[in-house]
Amino acid sequence: MAHSLVVCDAIPAQTTVVKLGGGHLSSGHVCFWLTSLKPGHTRSYDLVLRVDTGAHGRIVNRHRYAAPTSPPSAPTRSHD
Repeated sequence: MAHSLVVCDAIPAQTTVVKLGGGHLSSGHVCFWLTSLKPGHTRSYDLVLRVDTGAHGRIVNRHRYAAPTSPPSAPTRSHD
């Protein structure tokens, strides 16, 4: 199980945040805090952005994060 997770998403240029969906906005990023996440489980957040008037080009904001499926292994030591 992963604990004390922070998921941050950079707000794309030419957009305005309409709804934070439980996140906190700071320095152009929206961050969400999650106390724990079991392997194989998911958690969704709804962040709503509005494309600014006069924006041009393609604007894409897609992220996917996953908790590790097993704990990290202990570092190995080499003996010379």
